[in-house]
Amino acid sequence: MPVPDDVALSAHFKLIEATTQAEVCSAKVAGFQAKFEKLFAKWRLANAEALERGAVLAEQKGWNNPNGPTIKSFASMEADILAQIPQDDRQRRCDELLASFLESKKK
Repeated sequence: MPVPDDVALSAHFKLIEATTQAEVCSAKVAGFQAKFEKLFAKWRLANAEALERGAVLAEQKGWNNPNGPTIKSFASMEADILAQIPQDDRQRRCDELLASFLESKKK
């Protein structure tokens, strides 16, 4: 059964947001990177079809257009905020990011 568009786009957004946030968490939270890589790899494998479809849909919708706001630019803004918030808030958000891959490997 084909992956619905909304599920595919959601998976694509999560991929972009998670990778940019993980860069900050890995740099600022001890032990984060190893946990993230393991969970993220399993999630990507479980969601490969949705991720592929989501990337195609985002491209078709022009959401990767270099002349305007993009998914990546939005995710970068979120990551910049994550880098600047107090350490305890950042820890909580990084923990939530990990938990999002634990709760459901196929979201």
